[in-house]
Amino acid sequence: MLGGRLFYRAAMRAAAIRKAKGITQADLAARLGVEQPTISRLENGFDGVPLRLLRQVAEALDVSLADLFMDD
Repeated sequence: MLGGRLFYRAAMRAAAIRKAKGITQADLAARLGVEQPTISRLENGFDGVPLRLLRQVAEALDVSLADLFMDD
């Protein structure tokens, strides 16, 4: 699991990308086979979310995992 600011930055970037692509949390959750609250926890920076899920989110958003850690 990731922690601290690094995870929070990646989670906020994932949320921004998702919104820019017009994808709802529910749609993203369905693509990943998880519940919508899981996506909400991720996007709110809950650090109990495994890196594996962040990687799956990146793939579902058609970006690389590294993209989630880049500054705008």
